[in-house]
Amino acid sequence: MALRRGLRPRADRAQEQARQELDALAHADFRDLPRDGFWLSKLSLLSEVVVFLDDAPRAERLYTLLLPYADRCAVTVVLLCQGSVARSLGLLATTLSRHDDAPYHFEQALKINAQIRSPLWIAHTQHDYAHMLLRRDRYADRDKAVELLSDASTLPNSSICEHSPTKSAS
Repeated sequence: MALRRGLRPRADRAQEQARQELDALAHADFRDLPRDGFWLSKLSLLSEVVVFLDDAPRAERLYTLLLPYADRCAVTVVLLCQGSVARSLGLLATTLSRHDDAPYHFEQALKINAQIRSPLWIAHTQHDYAHMLLRRDRYADRDKAVELLSDASTLPNSSICEHSPTKSAS
C-alpha cells in the first residue's frame, strides 16, 4: 500500500507534465505543426498522449486530422515504423466514446499491421482493441477482449504491451 501511495504523486506529476507539453504543442489546435515528413508520426504520437490524458476535445481534433490517413502507416524516416494510423484512430475513437467506430479502426489496423508483418504493432493493436471492448462492455465484448489479449500475449515482442499508454490510463 505504501508503494502505491509513493507512486501516485509521481504519476500525477507525469500526467501534469504531459498536459503542459501537450498544451504547448496544441495551442493552435495542431495547425502550426509543420506538414513535413514527420507530421503524420507526430500526430500519431500526440494521439497516445491525448489518450493517456483522456483529452476528448483534442482527441476530436486529432481524429479529424488523422482520418484521411487511416490506410497508412506512420513512419519516422526509415528507422521507425509506428504501425497503422488506424490504431491511433481506434484509440482516439475510444477516448471519444465512439464505440461503434473504434472496432472498424482497430480491425483495419490489425490488417495493415499484419501486411507489414509487425508482431509488435499487432500486439499493441490487440491490447488496445481489447481495452476498448472492455470499456464498451456490450454482449460478447468480454469474450472477444479475452481472445485478443490471449493472441497478443503469444506474439513475439508482445511484452511491450505492458507499456502501452492505454494500459497506464486504465
